[in-house]
Amino acid sequence: MPTRALPRSSRWTTTRATDKIIETDHPYIHKVPGVIGGEPVIKGTRISVRDIAEWWRLGLNFEQLFEAYPHLRLAQICDALGYFDDHPDEILAYIAENRIVEVTD
Repeated sequence: MPTRALPRSSRWTTTRATDKIIETDHPYIHKVPGVIGGEPVIKGTRISVRDIAEWWRLGLNFEQLFEAYPHLRLAQICDALGYFDDHPDEILAYIAENRIVEVTD
């Protein structure tokens, strides 16, 4: 059976977010506008530095982080924590913005 091409407007297209990637001073971390609100993320993932930093602040160690994110390499986790160490005000601001507030009666 012959296939028919979809009209251009119906085709799935990728966004041009890769044109807007903002590299950081850390090899495994970058920012992509429109991905996790432009927060720094681990390259090739949607895992933010904030995610890793929050777990670290709650007391998870490297082994536990590695178990929680088995698809990441240890170097990526270390670099996320390094970014947090180098840019604490930025990451703490993202943590504050994303804090879930408990509402009581």
